[in-house]
Amino acid sequence: MTDYNIFHNISHSGDYVICVISDAEIGCDIQKMDYIDEEELTELVWNFFSYKEAIQLQKTNDKRKYFYRLWTLKESYLKFCGDGLLKDLDSFSFIIRDKIIFEISDSVENFSKLKFWLSGYGKEYTVAICSIDNIDKVSLYTVDSNIIKNIINIC
Repeated sequence: MTDYNIFHNISHSGDYVICVISDAEIGCDIQKMDYIDEEELTELVWNFFSYKEAIQLQKTNDKRKYFYRLWTLKESYLKFCGDGLLKDLDSFSFIIRDKIIFEISDSVENFSKLKFWLSGYGKEYTVAICSIDNIDKVSLYTVDSNIIKNIINIC
């Protein structure tokens, strides 16, 4: 029998749960883009995110959307590393333009090989995935909550 490396990660927010499965280490996050007062949002970014991210946020028109995109990218990376929120959020940066630019100030092996996938899901959610493997084949499926409840009841 052949051994397979199977990695997974899970996240939830609002009405959705995301589970990613891969043959390489992987991290994911989903966030419902709840309303945040612009002043509070700006304060959060200046207090916890990197200087570059705070400056970029000030330049963007849709600050709430940009904030949540940054947040999901950061969470997906932290979950990929297995650190959760133990790592300072300002120790690494994302700049989102035509492509995602990732910079890190601490030593992470192969960080230049990391791949990120970022997408909206519906109008209210944003999803991010981090892996060392190519993430060009992402499929999102909606599963009825009754199916999940039935699976849980079986276990």
